[in-house]
Amino acid sequence: MEKVTEQSIEDRSSLIFQFNALFDEYNRQPNDYGTGTSFNLLEIHVLSKIAHSPSITANELTQVFRKSKGFISKILSKLEDLGLIYKIKAAGNNKALHLYVTEKGKQYALAHDAHDNISYIQMKEEILKEVPEEQFDNFFVVLRIMCNLYQEALD
Repeated sequence: MEKVTEQSIEDRSSLIFQFNALFDEYNRQPNDYGTGTSFNLLEIHVLSKIAHSPSITANELTQVFRKSKGFISKILSKLEDLGLIYKIKAAGNNKALHLYVTEKGKQYALAHDAHDNISYIQMKEEILKEVPEEQFDNFFVVLRIMCNLYQEALD
């Protein structure tokens, strides 16, 4: 087992920072998920979340994606303008709007899901050229723990 030194801790911390910076930049890049329309990663994931959680509200999306109401509202406006989602007022609460995908929105969400699956398989194949499958699987164990640690720090 590799001995963890002060230098290796610094290198590892630097690598985590580099990964976060690259992943953040990647997330902001527009991408066509097979529909002819470009979305950044957050926009398409908001659409997919609505498709997989019919009647979700904007407030719930702010919690899921840890983004401000204004930020989510901007995304919802884009999705609505494109005819991908619609809103229905909650019974007894004029402020709460439940979100649903249109048929077109459902097709976009399905195209994104298929794109995600293909991307995952391609990424896994590339990584398995460098590391054994057990190490690949262990990465996701570590990633889950890191997500939990970040979640706890932010709550």
